[in-house]
Amino acid sequence: AGMISASGTNIRTRVYYPDRGGPYPLVGVIHGANATGAYHTELASTLASRGFVCVVPDMPCSAIGTCDHDANQRQISALLEWAVAQSADGTSRVAGRIDGSRRGLIGHSWGGLSSHLTAARDPSIDSLVLLDPNDDAGVGLAATSTITAPVLQLLAEVPGACNSAWQEAMVRARLTSPNLQMTLNGSGHCDPGEMDVFCSIACMPGDVSTRPLFRRYAVAWTAC
Repeated sequence: AGMISASGTNIRTRVYYPDRGGPYPLVGVIHGANATGAYHTELASTLASRGFVCVVPDMPCSAIGTCDHDANQRQISALLEWAVAQSADGTSRVAGRIDGSRRGLIGHSWGGLSSHLTAARDPSIDSLVLLDPNDDAGVGLAATSTITAPVLQLLAEVPGACNSAWQEAMVRARLTSPNLQMTLNGSGHCDPGEMDVFCSIACMPGDVSTRPLFRRYAVAWTAC
């Protein structure tokens, strides 16, 4: 889709969608710090093949210390609104393909944090999947009690600097039902993504054979 203006910021965005029919539910797939939407191409393609329209941005969260989580939350909500408006535009490639009343988010690492904040502040979110999320000064935990959407915390087993701040037990205690917490045996923080050049060096390596399982459970929860 090119560069999309979202909450005052231009964000490069890809949209994956079924090639016929609709309208379909809308899902945002949000990468973590020092990554791009290209890290979740297979996940987005799989969701599209299952009957979802996926908005996959390159979020302005390029490195540790440069991510504004509140701004990212606003940008995610704005991107979903943009997609719904595109569906209402007869000249758009996704005209008539999006059901704006059904919205979900899947976020990895700090993309999970910004997705978590979006679900806490945007009541239009109906489903949330957190792929080994990480917190930042407790802002995610503090926002948890206002989330009403069903939440899946899909966690990596290998601990490291990139997931040490997330307090999954305390988060789960503040979530409404239904919610689910799962840990994939042997997995590391980088395994939910599809590219791994520097991540495993900084965040501790895991088992890349778990990568399809992260996708499988994320798609299953979102579909349910």
